[in-house]
Amino acid sequence: MTDRLVIKHVDFRMSASTELTDKEVHALLDEMRKAPKPLLIHCKAGSDRTGIASARYVAGIEGRDEDEAEWHLSLAYGHISLPWISSAWAMDVTWERIESWLVFPDS
Repeated sequence: MTDRLVIKHVDFRMSASTELTDKEVHALLDEMRKAPKPLLIHCKAGSDRTGIASARYVAGIEGRDEDEAEWHLSLAYGHISLPWISSAWAMDVTWERIESWLVFPDS
């Protein structure tokens, strides 16, 4: 069906419970840059892996500010951000690590 609708499906494998490596973060951003737009990002629940990918996209490609990027990795989208409780805490750890790559003052 995606061929008929001219939709390109890109499968980028990652686990919400495992921190992304720097190489994986760069590869994800590269895939999102190359992908035809509009871009739909989704995972099983649409909150953890989708959240980190969306946050990286709006910050790294669209150049939006830190608050707007972090909103995508928040409870508003179903992401539970609690260490030792949430299995998706690895997405928060990844985000905190890569924030320094972005030009956010006071990060």
